[in-house]
Amino acid sequence: MKCKRCGARPEVQLRAHNAAFCRPCYVDWFRRQIERAVTGDRMFDRDAHVLVAVSGGKDSLALWEVLAELGYRTTGFYLS
Repeated sequence: MKCKRCGARPEVQLRAHNAAFCRPCYVDWFRRQIERAVTGDRMFDRDAHVLVAVSGGKDSLALWEVLAELGYRTTGFYLS
C-alpha cells in the first residue's frame, strides 16, 4: 500500500476512509478535515474566541494546536 497523496510508504492507515498516508500527508489531511468541518458546519467564525476543552490526551491537544495554527483565537480549558 502507498500514501494516497504522494505514493510514499504510509505510516497511517485509515480503514474508514480506505486511505493510507505518510506522516506529512496525514498532518495536511488532518488539518484540512478540521477546517472543512468548522467551515462546512458553520461552527464558529474566525473572529470568535474558541474555548477548547483539553483532557491532556493527544486528540484534544492536536485539535487545539490545529485550530490555533489555522488562525482561530483559542484558549485551552483543563479540569483536573
